[in-house]
Amino acid sequence: MNLKNPNSKENQQYDWDSILDKEIEKIDLASKFSRIILCIKSTLALALTKPNFPKDIKSDFLFFISLNRSDHLNIFYNIFNQCEHKKISHLIKFPLSLNLINTFSYIYNLRKLFSFHRKSVHSYYAYTCYIRYKSIPKYLDKYEIKYLLTYADFLPLDNLLTQYFKMKNIKTITLQEGGFLDNSSCYPGLLSDYFLCWGNNVKDNTLNNPNTKTDVRVLGLPLQFNQIDDQPYNNIYVPLSGDVFIDINKKILSIALSLNKTIKGNIFVQFHPKSNLSLYPNLDLYTLVSSPPNRAQLTIGYYSTICISLLLSNYHLYFYKNDTTESIWENGYLFTSSDDLLNRIKKNYQRPPSLHYFISSIGNDAATNYHEFFSELTV
Repeated sequence: MNLKNPNSKENQQYDWDSILDKEIEKIDLASKFSRIILCIKSTLALALTKPNFPKDIKSDFLFFISLNRSDHLNIFYNIFNQCEHKKISHLIKFPLSLNLINTFSYIYNLRKLFSFHRKSVHSYYAYTCYIRYKSIPKYLDKYEIKYLLTYADFLPLDNLLTQYFKMKNIKTITLQEGGFLDNSSCYPGLLSDYFLCWGNNVKDNTLNNPNTKTDVRVLGLPLQFNQIDDQPYNNIYVPLSGDVFIDINKKILSIALSLNKTIKGNIFVQFHPKSNLSLYPNLDLYTLVSSPPNRAQLTIGYYSTICISLLLSNYHLYFYKNDTTESIWENGYLFTSSDDLLNRIKKNYQRPPSLHYFISSIGNDAATNYHEFFSELTV
């Protein structure tokens, strides 16, 4: 991003490139109109909201999460429950409240407005995010903790808290945020002392980075997965990825419609929580759902964490084939067309052998691994 740190010594303590990287990625992927909306929302947020941090905390562990989504919270609190040390959890929110400090800071630092990025809109958005985040450390001054656990230390606020407490020699821990990873890449933004992941694929890719100094532990996914029964329904379930993959999402929907001309069932579509449904035509051709349906065992998708859960719940899952999924799954579970997919589903389905590489253990076995990890830590 080539972001320039502001001049003050206090702010130069933090790697703002690392903190704002995901924000810049967000605006980089947005349309021109959406970029303007993001800038307006961020400006209003800095002036009219304040974070809901407690005034002080005295605890062995602070569990921090900035993703307010039920699937992430479910994993987070399952892991939180395995820690028997003195602990507190905090889900960050930004309720409405006039923020004069941020407003004055926004005005005072205007000279830095276009020093964050070579593109003016990107720079302005990064500037507003910087103003919002740079005041966060003042809320943490009175915190007395021994360990910080963040849900994903590559996310902006998780990243900032990790940097802040590392400078205070507090041990830091982070979790695996998603289920998929291209085998040729490394997990981004690892700052924490410990990284607790689900399977060896993420561990191996993380350790491929020669600069990784994090202690990586494979502990599994401590969730229980309900098994659906094998069903004769000719229905199709399509869990879509985020709109970053909108072209692939539309291709998968087109293949589902074409396949359905042969198998003649219903098409259940589950959009990503942040998807813009107005970008997708012909929604009346699908049955929209918010969770996996029991009446559609055949599932087709792409790059989404929910796919891991589906495989563990006895759904018959096939992936749209491109460079990313080719590097993850066996060819027998990949498709490029409705004819290709029809040939796949005629065969007896077996769970992909590579699944164990992505999740080493689940349920009580994984929960025990997390419990033992926390028990080993000195407080």
